Parts: sequence; C-alpha cells; structure tokens
Amino acid sequence: MKKEDVRTLDDALRICGVTIDQYKAQTNGLPEDVRAFIALRYIVEALNDGWKPSHAAQEIRWFVWFDVLSDAEYGTLRPHDKANWPVKCQCGRIYHHAIVRVYPDRSPLVDGQGLMQGQYPIALAFRDADTARYAATRFSEAFLTLCFGPQRSSA
Repeated sequence: MKKEDVRTLDDALRICGVTIDQYKAQTNGLPEDVRAFIALRYIVEALNDGWKPSHAAQEIRWFVWFDVLSDAEYGTLRPHDKANWPVKCQCGRIYHHAIVRVYPDRSPLVDGQGLMQGQYPIALAFRDADTARYAATRFSEAFLTLCFGPQRSSA
C-alpha cells in the first residue's frame, strides 16, 4: 500500500477493517481530543502498513511535532520562512502558526541537556520520517486537536 492511499479517516478505517458505524459507536460521546486520538490511531495503523514498534533498544520510531508561534512572532519572520509555517490553528482566542516537524525517537527519550521530553503515546509512532511527515501534513487538524484541544470560536 502507498501512503497516498490514506487520504481520509474513511480510507484508514477501511484499511483497518473498521466501518464508519463502528468508529462512530466507539467515539460517541467522547471529547473531541479523545476522538482525534482514536482517529489518529487508525490513521497511523493504516499508514504503517503492518509495521508496529517492537520496543527494541536500537529501533527508531518517528513522531510528529508542532512548533507553534503567536501571530506577533510569526509577523517577525522573513517571507521565505513564513512559507515553512503552513498550518494556522486557533487555540481559544489566540491564533497560532504551527510548523510540522518529525523527529526520531529511541528509548529513553532524553534531549541533549538530559531533560525528558513530552511525546505522543507509542501508538502514534511511525515507521519512517516520510510517513510521519505525510500524516502530519495530511491530518494536521487531528494532530492539532489532540495537542491543543478543539478549535473554539473567536467570539
């Protein structure tokens, strides 16, 4: 299967053998961010095409990461840098610009200063950077909902 075969949640559900009615029954009444997590689990499963993390010490898993700027910070960027910040999300009444990044993970997750980093659950790990980048771009709204909660009106 090619990753381009997974363009929608419906595509992912079909590949995973789940009907839309089953998905709706699973997620009925759940908060929007929890529904986003469940949707992303199916999307990740479909895109990984059978690959599952083995938790081996040398295994590299890829995760999606969003760097977020306020409108004021975004305004200070040069035009060519702004082109790299394609996603705009609304968190409460503040608009943010998010750039999608992917990063490799080896256990334990420690940054260069020895500090533990927050991460998504292993259920949202990708087999390679290209697949993670595709998912982050194609399904950015689901990732943003999971990270920052549902969009709220600005009124």
